[in-house]
Amino acid sequence: MQTTATEPFPLVQDALLGTQAPQGITPSLSLDRAQILDATAIVLRQHGYDGTTIRRIAEKLDCAVGSIYRYFRDKRELLDAVCQRRFEAVAEHAELGMGVAKCASLYARTVADQPDLYRLMFWLTSVQQTPGAQALPAVIGRIIVSWGTQFETPGSANRFWAQLHGTMMEGMQPDQAMEALGLAQSATLAAAPAPSATVLV
Repeated sequence: MQTTATEPFPLVQDALLGTQAPQGITPSLSLDRAQILDATAIVLRQHGYDGTTIRRIAEKLDCAVGSIYRYFRDKRELLDAVCQRRFEAVAEHAELGMGVAKCASLYARTVADQPDLYRLMFWLTSVQQTPGAQALPAVIGRIIVSWGTQFETPGSANRFWAQLHGTMMEGMQPDQAMEALGLAQSATLAAAPAPSATVLV
């Protein structure tokens, strides 16, 4: 696919939805947020960033364009929600107290499954940022805050996340990322204790 000046990176056509994605959208009289996000993910996979329009999503859902604007202000807000939804499971596990090592492995596997959506999420956050706004996607902020309860030293969770983020942006596979962070292989993470601040040195 040709990359245009407004597109942050070329999207991989076949990897955006993952194996659990819906094969189609059934029009509904009571359109909800989840249906809109599902349809948007499909349109994004088929048409890329620039080709994903509110009108095209509405056509996929067989609804009026205004129905989508009831839930989302614009295309960027909609795509941001699609990207952040990918990390909801990671955030929920973190908030329930899953050990940092095991949760980091889940984070890395989520990124590796759809790396283009990961990069798009951070790009959207950067272009939508207003003065005083949070510099990270909200779902990532939730993960870091939850990890913070498992480190003894203030700021260690942020540094740990930054190292994990860096390994994933470099294109490392999950097991490589865990090794680079000094954590156990993903096969043994279930029994591994949460890392101490010393793993960040």
